Amino acid sequence: MATKILLELEKYQYERGEESPFNTHIEFSKWADSVEPLLSFDEKLQNEFKQRRRSANATNKISPKDCANNINACIGVVNKAIKIFKLGLHNNNHPKTSTSTNPLNPINDIYDLFFTSNYRVKLILFCFAASCFFSGVYIGQSALYTERIAPIISLIKKNVTEEKKTTVPNTPKNITELTNMNDAK
Repeated sequence: MATKILLELEKYQYERGEESPFNTHIEFSKWADSVEPLLSFDEKLQNEFKQRRRSANATNKISPKDCANNINACIGVVNKAIKIFKLGLHNNNHPKTSTSTNPLNPINDIYDLFFTSNYRVKLILFCFAASCFFSGVYIGQSALYTERIAPIISLIKKNVTEEKKTTVPNTPKNITELTNMNDAK
């Protein structure tokens, strides 16, 4: 079993360089999809790979240089795993523990929510829903509104209605009155 994993990892081995060895980010994602399960023999390496992959995905559009650095870090994790296998330092007797189910560390879940596919859409929808909720639901019922803003609005409405009553005489209220006034002259 160990030699099978080693042979598979060697198929996906790359050398680190200044730039990413992948032509597109989709190629990197396909490579990472193939490599990640092969690292399940060592939870620490697998978690490091996942973190570097997330960082590469998050920095893909923002900073190509940082993305290339994170991709090269993923390649380094794979190379390290191959070295561990060749030296015989891996141990399959340790049970795998999952850190993603830790209720005290929800940061990874939040990170996965917003920095995976369509995170921008999710973020925009969340901000829109939050602004609608906070602007419309409680403002009309708050003490600030009822004690400070509502009296000012009623004064403004009162002044506007008084101004309408004191309009200048002989001013037309609509287009038909204007044409009638012009005909009368």
